[in-house]
Amino acid sequence: MSDGIRINKYLAERGLCSRREADRWVEDRRVEINGRAAGPGDRVRDGDVVRVDGREIATEAGRRVVYAYHKPRGIECTEDRDNPEAFVHHVRTNERVFSVGRLDKYSEGLLLLTNRGEIVKDLLKGARGIEKDYQV
Repeated sequence: MSDGIRINKYLAERGLCSRREADRWVEDRRVEINGRAAGPGDRVRDGDVVRVDGREIATEAGRRVVYAYHKPRGIECTEDRDNPEAFVHHVRTNERVFSVGRLDKYSEGLLLLTNRGEIVKDLLKGARGIEKDYQV
C-alpha cells in the first residue's frame, strides 16, 4: 500500500460499505484520515489512522470470505436490508457479502457470495473467457 489506496476502496475492502456509500460518507464528513476530514479521492497509506464516526477502522483488511449459497425461489439477489426478501436476511455471517452475478426472484440455484470485489471482477469480466452456463 506504498502509494496508498483511495479512501472509498479502503472502506469497502474492510466490509464497511460499498465504494459509492463510502463516497457519501466522505461527502458527509463522517470519515477522517489522521485526524482531518477525508476528501474525495484521498488516499490511505501505511500507518494512517482512519476513523468513521469517530471509531478507528482496523488497518488490516478483514477476513475475506467466499460462500456457496443455494438461493431458493422467492429470494432476491439484493443487499438491501430494508427488503425482507433480500438474500442478506437468509445468510448467517458477520461479514458484508454481495452476490457474484444475479438470479431473478423466481429462479433458484447456486450463487457465490463474497466480500472480495476482485473475485467479482475476475469472474464476470467478459475478457476473462469464463464460461457461464444457465439452465432455465
